[in-house]
Amino acid sequence: MVQGDSKGYGHIVEKLLQAQEKLEQRAFDAINEQDKLLGGVRQAAEQIEEMGNGYDMFAFEVHSALQCINDAGVCSEQVELLGQMLEQNESMLAQLMQLVNDVLEKAEYSSEVIHGMEEEIALSADAVAEVQEYFDGLEAE
Repeated sequence: MVQGDSKGYGHIVEKLLQAQEKLEQRAFDAINEQDKLLGGVRQAAEQIEEMGNGYDMFAFEVHSALQCINDAGVCSEQVELLGQMLEQNESMLAQLMQLVNDVLEKAEYSSEVIHGMEEEIALSADAVAEVQEYFDGLEAE
């Protein structure tokens, strides 16, 4: 039998078990929130892509109409201004799509990391259980 205060060891093991349980709950909560975030970012990316596709068709039609108006020589200043505004909106939409894709990429990486932590926490839980079994065995002797 190991000499020492077995009650002290029991107290330490109990604190270790409590800390492990809190860690597991926090990790579970973080994983759930990360999964929700990733799902939301994916959904936003899909909707922005759909919006971009619809905008592309709209922009094509507007450019065609502006070209017809411009060819007729009607309101050339307004046609030019509308063309510039359209190009500006196209640029902003492309920037938004790039930003959302960047956020999605980071969210996917973060999700991989946090799910990896889940595996490491499970290994830690196994180690804590082994420590508890060891000290329970000492107390039984």
